[in-house]
Amino acid sequence: MSRNACKFLIIGFSCLVFVLFLAWSASDPAVESRIEILSIVADDELIENNKDTQNPQDVDIRNPQDAYRKAKTDFVYQQEADNILEGIIEETGNTKEEDKTKEYKPTEEHSPNHVQQLQQQNIRPKTFFSELNLTFADIKLLENNTIPTEIFIAACLEMGPFLSKLGTGISVIKREVESNLHDINRLFEQDKENYHTLQAMVLSDIESGRVMKHHTCSRSLRWLRRMYEFISIFLEKIAMGEKDLTKDARVAYDSTISMFHNYFIRKAISTGLHLLPTYDTFLISMSVDKEDAKNTIFEQVFKEDVLHYISTLKPICNIIKQFYTDHGLEN
Repeated sequence: MSRNACKFLIIGFSCLVFVLFLAWSASDPAVESRIEILSIVADDELIENNKDTQNPQDVDIRNPQDAYRKAKTDFVYQQEADNILEGIIEETGNTKEEDKTKEYKPTEEHSPNHVQQLQQQNIRPKTFFSELNLTFADIKLLENNTIPTEIFIAACLEMGPFLSKLGTGISVIKREVESNLHDINRLFEQDKENYHTLQAMVLSDIESGRVMKHHTCSRSLRWLRRMYEFISIFLEKIAMGEKDLTKDARVAYDSTISMFHNYFIRKAISTGLHLLPTYDTFLISMSVDKEDAKNTIFEQVFKEDVLHYISTLKPICNIIKQFYTDHGLEN
């Protein structure tokens, strides 16, 4: 068999594995039961418009991102995220309206014309990251660097729409994020008092002899942290000027998660990464207003917002990883 024939055979096999994996995910009852919790915090205005005019049970949810529009009794996550945000606003006295009035300070990379434009109009293009209601920067560490569970879950929820914007190319990783976050939130809801920090949840698994068993916090949190390390490296590559999203995602995946996946999952993800959007399409999707994406400074502003987000995400991941290492749970 010729070399080209072997190459086409391998590519064909990879595509088949990817398709079969997606088909299995779609038909697996356990997967179907995993609520699309990461899409909960998006499209609040549309939820309000539907609230008075439609019966929640009758809402069309063929679009997975609209799953949260079902009856409130089916999903507790939206209410929980709202409660967290209200508490933060009351505690800090900060609101999004106040943030919008902050004057943007351009970097040296902006030309004088751009700087003058911003100063005269006092306009800063909005990006996906600048408009997040809550980020990892809002997490206030407790004694001994313990991480409050409730705010951590809310910060993770805010990133749901970002994964959705990457399309089917990253669907396998998106499912893992959702599944593990769902497990952590489910356990937290059962005993908020004793599970008020992530470390307390993991220590509870150790003490009960359930450490690293399926659907436990200790196992789910370790996987979730790895997923966010992937997101961090992926975003960092983009912010540093790498415009090939497939290459960026592959580098991030190989350095954070691939060594923990079996052969078939690695093949499925590797094939899926080729379906990631182009850089230009991705950049447009990161704008809140499509007109902002046409702004000549939008790309630079987006990169600054990404780097700021990463700078707050990495310390949280490092604290979790160190805790697992100290307790012999990392590998």
